[in-house]
Amino acid sequence: MKIPKNCPICDKEWLNTNGNLSCVNNDHVISFTFIQNTGELWGITLRFDNDKRAHFFLKRKEITISCFTTDLLTSIYIPFFEPDLSNYEALIAKIKTYMLFL
Repeated sequence: MKIPKNCPICDKEWLNTNGNLSCVNNDHVISFTFIQNTGELWGITLRFDNDKRAHFFLKRKEITISCFTTDLLTSIYIPFFEPDLSNYEALIAKIKTYMLFL
């Protein structure tokens, strides 16, 4: 997967901070982590439902869901799939469906 020129959800320009490209908007938060020397994409993080994050570790082919509460962090793994960023709502729905069956 290649790093898009702009945010694939809203097409805004990325905020670039030391190996992270991120977009924080009212309806989505997404970040791409890459290796600065090579530009190789390492992972994608999506925030949803205010307290959950889906971490796509592309090289390891692993997806971790982190759920935050005031005093606890819980992580679960769901089966790996390539994230289709062309439809953000459908991607979040797919993640939530996997979460239901764990």
